[in-house]
Amino acid sequence: HRDLHSFPTRRSSDLKGGGNSNSRAARLQLRYETGEAFDATLNLHGVILNDRDGLYKFLNVYADPNDHLLSAYVPANLNPWGTCDGCDILGYRTPSSYNYYTSAADIVGYNKEHMLGSTLTMHGRFDGLTLTSISDFSQYYKDYNEDSESTPQDLTQFWTSVDTKQYSQELHLDNGGDGKIRWVAGVYYLQMSGNYDEGSGQGDQYFADIPPGLGPNGKIGRASGR
Repeated sequence: HRDLHSFPTRRSSDLKGGGNSNSRAARLQLRYETGEAFDATLNLHGVILNDRDGLYKFLNVYADPNDHLLSAYVPANLNPWGTCDGCDILGYRTPSSYNYYTSAADIVGYNKEHMLGSTLTMHGRFDGLTLTSISDFSQYYKDYNEDSESTPQDLTQFWTSVDTKQYSQELHLDNGGDGKIRWVAGVYYLQMSGNYDEGSGQGDQYFADIPPGLGPNGKIGRASGR
């Protein structure tokens, strides 16, 4: 049967950023004032998130003919696929020493997210009125990849990515509540753009190792294309 290639879900503590997640965040805020007439606040912020992700615990299953073809774990002494006792359709058997905190995936999945943003808020006061300007820009990026079946075989893989940008501008004028009536008038502009991608694929082993119609009672077929 095929050998197990294990990837620990936790790194050694002596490595930088040990653990499943390595996150960083920063925030800087600056303020400028000229008495009561004008003030401005600039906020800069960012987040970087790197996760080891997309790993699952894999267990061999088959369609049990004695239980309405419902999925059941493959017993160690059963060979439902004609490969080997206790094995899956591709001849992989989960070792009895399989550590719960490891993954048998042939690739290590990940989730990477980056976000950068800035906000500039300004107030100008004159003749009992207040003019407020709020300018905001943000950029968000995400890249995710996983070995969907989490086995050593090159079978299925899923990925998704996002890259977006957003800019907004708000201007409004108000009377600060002086008098019997408080009023606010303004305009708002928003622009958003982004690229989005997701997909899945089957590796060469998916097609090379699964003969057409293989499986109990012929229930498993083969895809006709990639």
